[in-house]
Amino acid sequence: MVNRTVSRPAICISLALLCLGTLPPANAASTGPSRETIASTTAPVPGGYESWDALWKAQKDLVGQADEIRKVARRGARFVPGYADITLDNEHRRVDLYWKGEPPADVRAAVASAKVRVQLHTAAYDFNELQTAARVVMGGRFTATSLSNGRALDTRDIVEVGPSAGGSGLTITHFDPSTTRDASSATIEVSAGGVSVRANVVGTAERPSTTNYFRQAVPVRGGRVFIANSSLCSTAFVVQDPAGALRTLTAAHCVRKGQYVDTYNGQAFGVANNSNSIQDVAIFDNSRYYTGVTYTRQVEQGAGMDTDDRVTAALTTGAYQPYVGQWICISPGLSGGSCGIQITASGVWYEDPSAGRTIGPVFKGWSNTENVVGSGDSGGPVFDSISPELHITALGVISGRYGATSTQCKSYANGRSCSHGVLFVGIEDAYRALGIRVW
Repeated sequence: MVNRTVSRPAICISLALLCLGTLPPANAASTGPSRETIASTTAPVPGGYESWDALWKAQKDLVGQADEIRKVARRGARFVPGYADITLDNEHRRVDLYWKGEPPADVRAAVASAKVRVQLHTAAYDFNELQTAARVVMGGRFTATSLSNGRALDTRDIVEVGPSAGGSGLTITHFDPSTTRDASSATIEVSAGGVSVRANVVGTAERPSTTNYFRQAVPVRGGRVFIANSSLCSTAFVVQDPAGALRTLTAAHCVRKGQYVDTYNGQAFGVANNSNSIQDVAIFDNSRYYTGVTYTRQVEQGAGMDTDDRVTAALTTGAYQPYVGQWICISPGLSGGSCGIQITASGVWYEDPSAGRTIGPVFKGWSNTENVVGSGDSGGPVFDSISPELHITALGVISGRYGATSTQCKSYANGRSCSHGVLFVGIEDAYRALGIRVW
């Protein structure tokens, strides 16, 4: 099989120029730029597809079917007992449903009526059991064990916990500077809520971290840069609060309820109306910006360091919770646009070293080809593919990064460190945490 690469140019940036193709003059008709001005990915197209566009189209069908099953399996904020996971297998054009025990009749009916292939797998644990166990581990409330190198597992070294693939147990990641790569160190049993859960312990030489950027774009739409607490962060999407007022969605470690927000240019912009530090999401308004700001549904498709609203942007037309196996895009304020990122895990909890608190549950995404996220990208938008009409669907909010870091960052560099791995909050989790909804 020959790997095919996307011919579209990568998005790049300097402080003065967004490399997104030729921008139309200010009075040009608003027909939208061609697809060639939007970077898709530098990664090879996954097997079985002629192009990334073909994959995006097929993936939408899988996502739609996964959503139908997921709606049946969910009761409010929790999944029904037995539900473990739903993942997408793009290569085989299949939805994989993992269930502990026998699925109830309505779930079996949803699977039977599916318009795409759905394969049912047996899971050792369900989602609720694994999330309970993960919180126990992150809280250090379990018996430590010896690792393969002979030393004891210090609960203070645990940096990340999340469900293993297909509801098979937990994966516990601990910090070990001597580790040259993630490697299995031990297998332990974790007791939580009356259930004993099998956990695989791995070591990592890189701690996951949040990605605010300490100094030093007007954040009227997603993908722009703003300043809070003397650090740079990014905007995600415009949302509606419980009263219907328009607000800007970002990460809670960037700005907490009651704190002030400034534009990149240093103007007083707004104040945080609400935040949830565990889920790591927050919203703010424009109450301090004396000239007023018009909110839009647009998301920048380059690094949002430029205040020229003619730069390429995509329109947010909806939102849904993403799935493991799905290919996604991001466009945070400093690193700019990247696609070809695949979700590798969900329900993950990680330790924020700067604040000494736990964040979760979040999704993990990974790019095989680019350092996609780094300092200043916290709070940025995660979305699905960009349609020919420049439409996107909101999937989440960037929380942090994981994996080895490098100063070879995309777009705005200036000594920033970036990683191939991104940690982000699912949009449904963000909405539930703050009582907000898509605009």
